[in-house]
Amino acid sequence: MREQTRAWGQVRPLLAFPDLGGQAMMLREAEIIDVAGLADYALAHHANNPAAMEDYLLSEGPGILMDVHGPSIHLGRYERLMARYERHQGPVWRLKGLSATEDPRCPGGKAAVLALDVTALTERFAVLIRDGQAEEGLGLWRCATAYLPKDRLPDRRTRRRLADEAQARAEALARGNEPLSALRHHSLATLLDDGDAHRRRATERLRAQVFPLAKPAR
Repeated sequence: MREQTRAWGQVRPLLAFPDLGGQAMMLREAEIIDVAGLADYALAHHANNPAAMEDYLLSEGPGILMDVHGPSIHLGRYERLMARYERHQGPVWRLKGLSATEDPRCPGGKAAVLALDVTALTERFAVLIRDGQAEEGLGLWRCATAYLPKDRLPDRRTRRRLADEAQARAEALARGNEPLSALRHHSLATLLDDGDAHRRRATERLRAQVFPLAKPAR
């Protein structure tokens, strides 16, 4: 798997797996979503709420490789999520359209994102936040962090500033009764701020409002 992600040019791959021990040891540069929910706040928060879990995996990812078996077998029932994947090997599924030259998460194409310097990338995030295009911002974040080394990403202070702007935009959208757009901006703020616990908690509270837990049939 490490050889495969490197062949795709990824320096920080996003993976979705239920078994973290060996993965974390062998893929130390990767970000691993624990799709079993034990080590992922969002998935644990939305336990028994498939709509919210599916939205999280799609909107804040999706991971380039996803394991669907055992404790993550339930993912196979998520139609919108599985439509983004094709079988890779055994129980592992691969994001459709992913190759050494393309990544479907990259707005405008992989080459266009990788051509941005730090200043241009920072300005791109600022414009997307200002224009209320957080979904594109989420894709830009996933693309940039997957392929660019840390010295080509906005620094910690800049990302915190962008996160504050995204959160302010989210709060304004929530007051304007646009909860889904507000959710996407909250998500972007959380990712820009390295998964800050307070932002994550607010994001998942809002996701639970947008995708409420379905009442059991009587």
